[in-house]
Amino acid sequence: YPPVIDIVRTRPRPGSAPSPATEINAATFVTPTTTIIHLHRCFQVRHVFSAIITLGAIGLIFYGIGAGYAALPGHPTLLYIIFFSVLILLAYLEGLQVAILALEHTNIDGLRERYPRAHVTHALSTAYDGLNVQRFLVGRQFFVVFVVFLCAQLTTYPELPKGGVPGWLFTAIIETGLPGALVVLAFGQLMPQLLAATHPVVFMNLHGTWLVVQIALGFESLGVTHFSWLLTSMVKYVFKMDAGGDPSMHLHGDGSGSGSDGYAALCFNTEEGGDDDGKALLSSWGYVKGHIEMDPSLLNAAQLFDGAEQGMDAASEDDVSSKETEEWLKRSSQNRMAAILTGKSSESEFPSPADLVRHRLHSGEPVPRYLLPPHHEKHIPPHIVAYDMIRRQEAIARVLNDANETQTENQRLVALLKKVQESGAGSDGALSDEIKEALAKAP
Repeated sequence: YPPVIDIVRTRPRPGSAPSPATEINAATFVTPTTTIIHLHRCFQVRHVFSAIITLGAIGLIFYGIGAGYAALPGHPTLLYIIFFSVLILLAYLEGLQVAILALEHTNIDGLRERYPRAHVTHALSTAYDGLNVQRFLVGRQFFVVFVVFLCAQLTTYPELPKGGVPGWLFTAIIETGLPGALVVLAFGQLMPQLLAATHPVVFMNLHGTWLVVQIALGFESLGVTHFSWLLTSMVKYVFKMDAGGDPSMHLHGDGSGSGSDGYAALCFNTEEGGDDDGKALLSSWGYVKGHIEMDPSLLNAAQLFDGAEQGMDAASEDDVSSKETEEWLKRSSQNRMAAILTGKSSESEFPSPADLVRHRLHSGEPVPRYLLPPHHEKHIPPHIVAYDMIRRQEAIARVLNDANETQTENQRLVALLKKVQESGAGSDGALSDEIKEALAKAP
C-alpha cells in the first residue's frame, strides 16, 4: 500500500485557521480518491502478472505431459486423468479442512433442509465428540502430501529440450517444478481454502464431500499414520503438556458449544482429588451463571454514571495522537479502500468509529474517549455510555410524566374550586350532591 496521510498530524488546532496543506492532506485522507486509483492500478498489474505466469505454467504442463516429458511414466491420456483427479481431490481436502474447522463447534441442524449434504458431512466429520475432526486431519494430511509428490512427478520435465534457455533459468523453472507448484497452489489449495473460509456450509454441501471425508477417515483407521499419535503423546510427555492442561481445551465444556462450564471446571479443579467445595459450587454453576447474567439489580448505577461521564470526556492530545490510535486509523482507512475496490462498500452502511474520529478531527472538534480504539487504555466502551444515556432518558421521561400528571390534577382541582365558587352553597349551608361528588374525586 502507498503511505496513507495521517490526519492526526495534519489536522488544524481548534480555533486556528487551517493551512492550505492541512486542508489538502485532510481531504485526501477523508476522501482518498487518488490513493484508491493508485491502489486499483497496482492490483490490476499484480493480477495481470499472476494470471500470465499461471497460464504459462498451465500451458507448459499440458505440453510437457502431452509430449511425454513427465518424470512419471505412462500414456499422456492416463497422466492427464491422474493429474486432474488428484488436483480435484486436493481441492476437496484443502477446502474441507477449513470448512470443518470453521463449523466444528457449530450446530447446523437448522440448515438440514437447505443443505442436506453439508448436514450429513458435518455430522460425520464431528462425530465421537470431535474425535473424527482429528482423525480427518491425520488422514487428510497423508493424501495432501501424497498428491503433492505425485503432482511433482507429473509437472517436472528433466528431459525437456532447453531450446537456448540458460541453464540456471532452466533449472530454476523446469527442474524445480515451479510450474506445477503454481498450478497446484492456485487450483488445488488457495482457491478452495478461500471459498471455504467465506462459505463453509456451501462448500461442505458440494457433491462428494462426504466421500472424501470417508476416504480420509478410512485411511486413518488402517493405522498407517498412527505413529503420529504416538509421536504426539511423546511430545506432550516431554514438554509436560498434560500436567497443567491448556485452558483452551476446556473452553467448550461438554461439547455443547458453551465454554463457561468447562472453564469453570478448570478454575475450580474438579478433577479427581480436587476440592469438594469446588465440586459443590460447580454443581450449581448453571444457576449461578444465569443469575449473574440476568439479575439487573447487580448493576452499579454510580459506576455506570461515572463510566458514561468519563466516556464523554474529551480525549487528550496525547491519546488521540498516540501510535496505537494512528495505526488504528490507518488500518481503518486501508480496509475502507479495500472494500471500495472489491465492491463490498455500500452507501447505506453506518460510519465506523474511525470514520467519526476522522470527521471530528477534520472539524477541529474534541474526540470523546468512547471513540478511542477499543484496545486503547483510555477507551471507555460505547455501550456503557449508550446504556447510561438511555437510563437517564428514562428517568427524565418519568419525571416529566409525573409532572404532567400533577399538572393535570392541579388543573382539575382549580376547575373544581371555581365551580364551588360559582355555584356556592345551598340555602341550608350544605354543598350540593354534584360538588360533593367532585370533591370526593379530587386528590
